[in-house]
Amino acid sequence: MKAASAAEAPVDPSIDRGWAWVIAVAVCIINIVTLGSIRCLGILVNSASLEFSLKKRDSSVIFSVTYVTFTVFSMVFIVMTRLVSCRILIFIGGLLTSGGLCLAYFLPTPAALSSGTAVLLGLGLSASQNPAILLLNQYFDRYRSRANGIAFAGGPIGSFLMPPLLTHLMTAYTFRGAMLLWGGITLHTCAAACLMRPKPPPPSKMLSEQLRSQPEPQREPQREPEQPAGPAFGAGFEDSVPFAESDDEEQQDGTSLALQPRPARAVDGSTGADQKQQEAEAIQGVKGNSVEAGNGDIRDEEEQRPLTPASTKDKQTANPKAEPSMLSSACSLFRLPVYYAVGAVLTMGLCGLLLTFYIVPLYGREIGLDGRTTSMLLLLQGIPDLVSRLLVGFITDKKLMSHVRMVWIALICQSTLWFILLLTPSYAGLLFFTLACGLFGGVVIADTHPLAISQLGLENYRAAFATYSIMHGGWMLCMPVLLGHIFDKLDTWRPAIALVGSIVAVAGLAGMLLDMCQSCRLLTHRTVRRIWRS
Repeated sequence: MKAASAAEAPVDPSIDRGWAWVIAVAVCIINIVTLGSIRCLGILVNSASLEFSLKKRDSSVIFSVTYVTFTVFSMVFIVMTRLVSCRILIFIGGLLTSGGLCLAYFLPTPAALSSGTAVLLGLGLSASQNPAILLLNQYFDRYRSRANGIAFAGGPIGSFLMPPLLTHLMTAYTFRGAMLLWGGITLHTCAAACLMRPKPPPPSKMLSEQLRSQPEPQREPQREPEQPAGPAFGAGFEDSVPFAESDDEEQQDGTSLALQPRPARAVDGSTGADQKQQEAEAIQGVKGNSVEAGNGDIRDEEEQRPLTPASTKDKQTANPKAEPSMLSSACSLFRLPVYYAVGAVLTMGLCGLLLTFYIVPLYGREIGLDGRTTSMLLLLQGIPDLVSRLLVGFITDKKLMSHVRMVWIALICQSTLWFILLLTPSYAGLLFFTLACGLFGGVVIADTHPLAISQLGLENYRAAFATYSIMHGGWMLCMPVLLGHIFDKLDTWRPAIALVGSIVAVAGLAGMLLDMCQSCRLLTHRTVRRIWRS
């Protein structure tokens, strides 16, 4: 009975079921506000340049400061999730976002926009989205890609609603009134934060805590039997020492079994040898269940093993309570070549994707399109974006294609679209560009977090996400200002478009190289295994 109970590994009832899907819907609502607001930054920059007669380089500072604050402070809020509940951080983020946008109503100056509104908006969006994504990935294991697709579907839904709504508000209520109403809309993040229930501890940890809290039973001291005074020599000796019952049996070495003491028995009647055998069977059963109770993957063991440091993984397996600190996880990640490859793919690829929302409104005005038409283009971009995000989750959960392969293919196709846009400077070309970028951009966004977890491990997810956010923030700090400076010098967006296409192409090539290295590694392991078995 003891071996059977130990062999059955407890299953966490909160993973991939129940309230986990409510968390996915709540994160989707948060992304409608946060990602929809990020997609409106290009409209904000364009409106601010017209309202205050600013140059493109000066108005691009608003976009850069907002997004750099959003990415750099991701590390701060991820570290704070160890001390503060994710629900509280998301609620505070909603208040900061709303306060930053309402500040533009009371201080409508370029300095207040670039220093006050941009900073508060970036802080609020970072505090709202990053803890929500972290909590979402803790609630899901087998259906993680599907849940990320549902959660990040809020981005295209936000692109349906936010750009046309913001354009209408600026037309009807001027720039100041639109910022005030936009701040009120972002308070929906606080309502979604109420649904973010913290993840309960797994049953194994709860059971260990309950056993630790129970007081140990007090054992009564054993009393030595009183021997009567003056017995004959050897009387009662058989009762005090447990000899074997038969004195006729002998071992192979000639010694009598009668002189061998009986093994001491426990309270339940089991001997020490039986207990050791039961413990060995229990450990073997737990190991078997840990393999069978995984994510249902039937691939080889080498394919299921993430490329994490062996020492860190062994410590996590041996002692799940000893969670490594952020600094130790980051130091272990810096020694991995795969960390830099995944960082190049994600940071540069997402940089090209987010610059789409910056360049489309400005490039549309260069080719003769008004603000309402460019906002409609951003709205139409959300249709393929929504479809691809939901579809990618089902494809990767069914193991039809790996995360790395799907991401680098999407990045190569997206870089091609940037160069196609150079050849077709018209409304039809811009429409095709936005629709196709929505399709491939949804693939990259939906696979960003599952890709990092599959390559670096869930135990290193916090440190990887934090450091990648800083790297991505560095790109977003330089690129909008650099692109605006190029436009001010050359009076056209075509060189800027070529530069962004080249950056996305480099990210796609880095992903292709990573995929080839991993395929060669798995092929080598399989070949060596077959040769060894034969």
